[in-house]
This record gives sequence, structure tokens and C-alpha cells, in this order.
Amino acid sequence: MWDANHGRQIFSCRCPHRVSTCSFFDDNNKIMCICRNTVCMWNAHNGSSIGQFYCSGEITASAVSIDSKFFALCVYNVFKKKDISLQTWDIKKKKLTSICYGHTDNIYGVQFSPNDQTIVTASYDKTIKLWQRNRKKLNRAIQAKNNLPNLDLYECKFLDNYLVIYAVHEEKSRLKMYAGTDKEFKLISKYSTFGHRITALAISNNGKYVAIGFNESGGVQLLSANDIKNCLWHIKGSLSEMTNISLIKFSNNDENMIVKDGNRQLFVLSCTGDMIFKNGKSNGDITGCAIFPSGKKILACYDETFKIWQCCDVHQPVTVRAHNNIIAHFDISNDENMLATLSFDKIVKIWDCITGSQFASLDHSSSINTCKFSFNGYFLATCCVDGSVKMWSVRSGRLQCQFRGHATQALNCYFLRNDSILLTIGDSLAWWQIEDEELIQRFPLYGNAVMAYYSDDMKLLATADDKGYFYFLTQITQKNETLRRVSFDRRLSFDGRISFDRRISFDKRKESCSIC
Repeated sequence: MWDANHGRQIFSCRCPHRVSTCSFFDDNNKIMCICRNTVCMWNAHNGSSIGQFYCSGEITASAVSIDSKFFALCVYNVFKKKDISLQTWDIKKKKLTSICYGHTDNIYGVQFSPNDQTIVTASYDKTIKLWQRNRKKLNRAIQAKNNLPNLDLYECKFLDNYLVIYAVHEEKSRLKMYAGTDKEFKLISKYSTFGHRITALAISNNGKYVAIGFNESGGVQLLSANDIKNCLWHIKGSLSEMTNISLIKFSNNDENMIVKDGNRQLFVLSCTGDMIFKNGKSNGDITGCAIFPSGKKILACYDETFKIWQCCDVHQPVTVRAHNNIIAHFDISNDENMLATLSFDKIVKIWDCITGSQFASLDHSSSINTCKFSFNGYFLATCCVDGSVKMWSVRSGRLQCQFRGHATQALNCYFLRNDSILLTIGDSLAWWQIEDEELIQRFPLYGNAVMAYYSDDMKLLATADDKGYFYFLTQITQKNETLRRVSFDRRLSFDGRISFDRRISFDKRKESCSIC
């Protein structure tokens, strides 16, 4: 037990086994600790033992009722694999009041309802079950309908308001194609005879091609997006000296792609399979690389230095030592004239892509995750670890405004609607009116997200968080709705175990947030 204000230890309690979880109950007067098959209770003021009770198996989840009179314990008997039960205990009498069976796999979550009469459990058998506390009766079982399993490596693209996902699963040698709307996802095609593990994946901007890279000497393949079994060309690593492909990116016009391998080499390939550019092994690690929107220039970051090549000239790059620490992220303006780099030294620098001269240096009080140019190139947005997103003027280097809408880190951002709206991503999705510096809407996530994928009409959005949830959002259109209001509806969310449905909208006129 620790004093939260001064960081001092108040007392220490020794439990019989490894403690998996602990919590307060009874108005913070008591402590409950779970130790394998044992529940230990302690006085929260002096650390004295109040009592213990034992279960027939290992406790995988636990909860205390709102009135602190009952325990709900989820027990797994290691000697009887099918013996998975929900046990309810009377805390005062230390007596088992009921045992309920129904789950076929371990229970990892349990909670009481606000009136303490219903208990909900979530299991790895892809079901949620509701139980009556005073009866051994199952109220309702909810089966998760999930056609989209856990994705290990994937790329998304909206095509004609359909979200298309190309995914590589745990075995790393099987490529699957999913497609669907906000109603349902379906497996369209799969292919598994590549012979090597897939380590890189990219979709062209027009949605016609899928490029995949392999480990060892597997090289790079270009597939038809409509039929992933149709290989357009294959460059083997043994012929091109490519090994362990780690990154593939298409240019904006889809004419070229940049490839990075495990030997610190860069390649530029055309969509016809011709090699346009090849840079030999470098002395430092390649921390980032990109192909310019026009497809005529190459950018590569080597620790603290960046280099810019013309695709037609590999021997005369623009070389600049940008920071005193590793370049963690960069962004190129749409007109290809400016480059923004950031490092762990809490500084963002803006450079001239032609001469390599520095435009501005932007100091921050906290570390920075990403940066993004606006479409017109007048502004630069930086996403910070403290949860804020700062907007800078590129010409003057001055801070114009900042947005604070994330409890944790701000991980990425996007400019929308001709630079009038800014979407920030982290523990939630937040839309901001840039001119008025006002929050339009916030959409909470279960984990932290980094990327977002928009449809061409900007009415559909897809994203995924670090807890395995996949979100498909559709814009809500209402009568007499102004452009200053943006509202999205989460239709599908995938966890591999549970599927949720939730709607959230923010109304500026009422200054309220409604969740249905």
C-alpha cells in the first residue's frame, strides 16, 4: 500500500501465491487480492488480514458487487478442462452461494450490473453471457459474429464505397482478400502458394495492384487486385540482390514503387517490373524512406541524416545532417518543395527539398510522434506525446493554435475538406474546426489507433487500434445539417472475440455528447 501524494509505502501484505490482481471495496476500507485459487482480504488502513477463501480451480477473473456484499469469481479447473464456472460468494459469511456453468473456454471478464442482480461474463469462446445472481440461470448468451479474424499484416483501401482489405495472417504465407460495407464483410479470395513468408504489403492508390515482399530471397511480386492469384510479374531476390523485404510504398501516380530490404538497400521499381533505381548498402540504418508524389525523387533517412536523389541520378544526392538524434518521422509537402523532419530532441525542422537549406526550426516542450503538412503547404501539424496537436505556420515558424482532445498521446493527424477540418488520432478520433479551433466531434476507441482510411467522398472511414478492434464508420446525414457538423456511426467493430455496435454524435448547438 502506497501513499499516492508522497510515494511512500504505508504497509506491505504477504500473500500465499503470486498476486494476479488486487482492488479496493467496501468504501475503500478493504482490499481484495487474487492469488491463483485463493482470495485474500486485508484491512486497507493497517494491513491486517480479514480472511481468505479458496476455490476449486484457478481464478481467471473477478468482480465485487456495488454494495460490496458479493464476489463474482470465474474459475478454471486445470484438472477438469471442461470445468469452467462462475461462482458467487457472500463476503460477510464467506460462503459460496451459487455456481453457474455455460462457457466452453476461459472467462477473461466479469462485471456486476448497477443493481447487483445481474452478472455479465465474457469468454474466449466468443460469447457474452448474462446471469441472474440469485439463480443458477442463464439470462442471455450473445454470440460474436466475426468474419474478419485478427489481422497480423494488412492494408486497406476504399473502392466505390466498399472497403477492401488485403491481410496476411499468422502463418505469414497466406494472403486473403476481404471486402464489404458497414453491414457485412466477406472473404473474397485467398492464395497460399507463395513459398516464402510475406513481410511487406502495399496497395496502389488506384486500387488496381497489390505488391507483396517476401523474406530471404523471395523478392517482390505484383498481383492484380481483382484476382490475387494473378501474378503480373515477380522479381526474385537471387537475381536482384533483394533479401528480406521490409517496406513497399507506391508513388501517388502509381507508376513507381520504393522497396527497402534487410541489407539497408533501396530499390525503385516501375509497375512494369523494371528497376529504375538501386542504392547499395549504406553505412547506417535506414530509419525511413519514401518516394515523392511525382515518383521522380527518393528520400531516405539514415540515423541523423537524410538524402534526396533523383531517380535518374544515384550518385549525386542532396545530403543533410538534420538532427543530433535519429530522425523518427518525416513528411513531404504536396508540391514536393518542403520536407519536415522530427527527432527525439523535441525539435521539428522544415527543409528545402531542392537545396537542402533549413526553413524553420520548431521547438516543442514534449516529444513528437508525427507531423503532417496541409494540402496547400501553409501549415504543419505536429502530434505530441502529451496529447496535444500543434498547428504551425510554415512561412513564419510561429505557433498558430493547438488542439487538446486526447487523454493519452496524439499519434497521427489528417487534413480534410480543403484544410478546413483536422482529424487527430490517438485514444480517440477527434474532428476539429481549424478556423475556430473548436472540437466538432470525438469518437472514443478501445485502444490507440495510428492510421485512418477515408473513402473518396469522405463519408466512410476505417481504422484499427492496438487492442485488435477494427472500426468501420459511416457519416450520419441529417436534415438541415450544416457543414460545421460532422457525425459518424460505428457499425462494425472486430475483436476476434466480441462484436460491438455503438453510435456517438456531438451536437455543437446543445454542447452535449449523446451515446445510444
